[in-house]
Amino acid sequence: MAGRARLEDAPERLVRAAIGLLAEQGPSALKARAVASASGLSTMVVYSHFGGIPELMSAVADHGFKELGAAFGRVPVTEDPIADLFAMALTCRRQARENPHLYDLMFGLSTRATYRPLPDTDRRLSGHSPAFREAHAHVTAACERLLRSGRVERQEPEAIAAQL
Repeated sequence: MAGRARLEDAPERLVRAAIGLLAEQGPSALKARAVASASGLSTMVVYSHFGGIPELMSAVADHGFKELGAAFGRVPVTEDPIADLFAMALTCRRQARENPHLYDLMFGLSTRATYRPLPDTDRRLSGHSPAFREAHAHVTAACERLLRSGRVERQEPEAIAAQL
């Protein structure tokens, strides 16, 4: 029974282990054997749950976007949409400083030297990941409030959010 429970939480353990390795050693540390060892699982579990390191890296990036979306959700909404967007920018900056390698991975700013990109990598970065879309929705909503305030020229809130 304990072995089954241990494997049920394997994906989360692998993602957390990868995030830890990423923070401590950078992208080059993300190897199946290192992640498996850090999670207390076998290397085979990495492949059975994710298919390989590129897929695990996508899951790690999605985890980062979920955390960023949750952090955006904790930013108070005030009467001043510019102040709210600034608070969101500071939140994003804090997340980036807490784990710069994770931030770089999330936004496609760095990769491992042996990284084999997935065919849909551009899709994730262009907003097709549900985790990315959820985090981005907070920024878009703040941009919609900014437009309603009349403090900027009329344009699409998604365009403003993409620029930010």
